[in-house]
Amino acid sequence: MKALVFSAASAALFLAAACSSDDPATTPVVTDGGTFTTDGGGIPTDGGIVTDSGTPGVLPTTCDGACKTTAVTAKFGAKTGKITRAYVGYTAPANGAPVALYVDFDTQADKGCPTDTSSAGGLKKFTIDLPLPLASSYTKANPDATFGFFDTDSADPWLTGKPVEGATAFTVTPTAAKLTADGFIALDLDATFASGTIAGHLYAPHCAIFDATP
Repeated sequence: MKALVFSAASAALFLAAACSSDDPATTPVVTDGGTFTTDGGGIPTDGGIVTDSGTPGVLPTTCDGACKTTAVTAKFGAKTGKITRAYVGYTAPANGAPVALYVDFDTQADKGCPTDTSSAGGLKKFTIDLPLPLASSYTKANPDATFGFFDTDSADPWLTGKPVEGATAFTVTPTAAKLTADGFIALDLDATFASGTIAGHLYAPHCAIFDATP
């Protein structure tokens, strides 16, 4: 059981900005209600991304330079903080492709995968749940997408009155993804909370400790 998770059917997902590659591989995304089917091994068989014009599109599966950095600014009242660490986990059936992502990002400095979920996020932790297949963007209008903030830092609280707050509005935009054991997700994000805002870009490598089954 993961600690501090909004949706039990989600796995970790993190955000990152624009990525580039001379000849990038691609990950399927559905952007306008297009279908997404697989051949049983998680490989799309119907064209992957469907754009507004109806033509196939893709996300890069490589992420270098600015894409592979995490730079997010959180502002809550008089407090301003930087987010520099993020991870992604997958929710997937046994021997199947992921069906959801869970993103965990926080103010901790170390970059290695946490060894246990109870201490993974430190005292200030943001989480995002995203359903798959990946969409071109997610907002609060998507009932299966969530964006939350947990603050249990009594010495330097960003939230007052309660330790948990959900975003009142958000936009999360995948910019690159490779949803494999050695994969990652990169996202742009912009979220508004009752107590503050958070915006920037995240690169989240996969950490198996955040994986879950539906």
